[in-house]
Amino acid sequence: MRQGVMQLAGTTTKGAYLTGGHTYGRGKAAAGATEEPGEIIVAEPGSEAAPTAAWLGVREDGTAFLVAIDLQWDSFDLREALEQSLSGDFHIQHVSAGSYQAAPDVRMPGWKIEIEQADAPMPSVGPKA
Repeated sequence: MRQGVMQLAGTTTKGAYLTGGHTYGRGKAAAGATEEPGEIIVAEPGSEAAPTAAWLGVREDGTAFLVAIDLQWDSFDLREALEQSLSGDFHIQHVSAGSYQAAPDVRMPGWKIEIEQADAPMPSVGPKA
């Protein structure tokens, strides 16, 4: 993943929601709104990745997401952007190192994910149209 927002799997504990060092936010999107899934974009071969910072987000239901976003953004810039596509409370916390497992469908409604070109065919994600 070069940049964007991806949904994570296996993070369903609210314990992480109570730790320190993060910024709280409240999404402005309507709860339960049917939203189109995000989009996966494959980077052009040979293109350089932009400098990014990693952030971990946890929603009030305990589900998590990983963000790779412009290095210049601070937590308040990111919170403001996330508020447009999330509903309910959430928090974000800067990540300097970590290992996370992606959800079966990594796409986050309202967001794009830019990934590296893969040598092997990419598995399909989400429901087939």
